[in-house]
Amino acid sequence: MSYSTSQSIAGPQRADGRESVAQLHRAPALALMLAEARALFDLLKFRRAAAALAEQCPQGDGHKVLVLPGFLAEDWSTRPLRSFLGRLGYETHGWGLGRNYGPREGVEDALGQRLLELAKRSRGGVSVVGWSLGGLYARELGRLYPNLVRQVVTLGSPFRGDHRASHAWPIFRLLNKRAAHHLTPEARAMRAQPLAMPVTSIYSQTDGVVDWRCCLIPQHELNAHTLNVEVRAAHCALGHHLPALKVIAEQLAAAPKRSRRVKREPRKPAV
Repeated sequence: MSYSTSQSIAGPQRADGRESVAQLHRAPALALMLAEARALFDLLKFRRAAAALAEQCPQGDGHKVLVLPGFLAEDWSTRPLRSFLGRLGYETHGWGLGRNYGPREGVEDALGQRLLELAKRSRGGVSVVGWSLGGLYARELGRLYPNLVRQVVTLGSPFRGDHRASHAWPIFRLLNKRAAHHLTPEARAMRAQPLAMPVTSIYSQTDGVVDWRCCLIPQHELNAHTLNVEVRAAHCALGHHLPALKVIAEQLAAAPKRSRRVKREPRKPAV
């Protein structure tokens, strides 16, 4: 089981050497989208090997972890991830807002209230893990509540680049006709701004839903506690893909010391 940290992949550069937030990307190839069915095999692997993997991962310190589902998903979709983290000793919580249809009226306020309630009963802040669209919410919570969010981990979350570079975009646009203010260049630039706490972006170049390049933290922001980590998985498997779970476990355990160093392995294709 392996993964790789990404410190050198970069998109189009501006004149000052930094990447452009508005760089044009495309939705993944049709073949990759059809290959999303392999997520079911990852779920079977999770059921067989999650307990053994948990024994290999660092144990948690019991702090609270808020897990946010992806677009059109509910808390049941993050149950494997939450059960795995619970096995490690973390106190996990779903978002409790039903199906994630997008940034509808009241969602962001409800999430903020959810975080505040958890933080009242937590020492050292709340870690927030977001899958796909849930990762955009996770980053927003980190931006709005830097003193309450311990760290942010995103799974295949396209917080940069062209928001249309996703096979989910047509459905998102249909269901969120009043959310145009979330898609302005200013709003997109705000989502891409660096966060004050440790951040890990887990992505897959074989993602069949979103363009993986839209999930990358820019190269100039990468450091010991701000990482891109590559795994090889379907978008719909990232919440139960064993190598991704291993990364999450290591990052949650490392965050208090601000070291956040992923164990490096010889460079080889990510699994």
